[in-house]
Amino acid sequence: MTVMINKKKNRTFNKKNILINCPTINSFNNKHSKTLGGIESLALSLADELSKRKFNITFSSSYKKSFVKNNISYVHVNKIKEKPKSFIFNSIISTNDATIFNNFKENQNKIFWLHNKLQIEKSIRKKQFYSIIRNNFNIVYVSDYHRNLTSFLFLFKKKFTIN
Repeated sequence: MTVMINKKKNRTFNKKNILINCPTINSFNNKHSKTLGGIESLALSLADELSKRKFNITFSSSYKKSFVKNNISYVHVNKIKEKPKSFIFNSIISTNDATIFNNFKENQNKIFWLHNKLQIEKSIRKKQFYSIIRNNFNIVYVSDYHRNLTSFLFLFKKKFTIN
């Protein structure tokens, strides 16, 4: 169910295609589910809920294997980054990784889901700074606390807080 352009038929899809990018997940083995952090668990839950509402969901992570489960396509993040023109996404939601947005500059519905504070120094160290500056996206914080700690120098399109 990976949402790819069908070049032979030049077909586009009517359903909303959403990419959820969570590169910190490197295993989907049930034995390791206790090691998932909060943002990883939330990203998986979001994918499940959106899939139940009949959205086409592609979930990218650092897990090596591609597979489909419960109508969600799981792919390695590098597969998307290497061939972004092979994918059509109406919306992109990324957890703590702004670099995925560099591959989809024309996409206007980008959401950066942040679960910790974002400071200029940290964004440079984590190689996120230029992606944050180049891409105009919305940001979602998991708390007002994290929102207040994030540097005001970042110019996001809109800011939202989930409490």
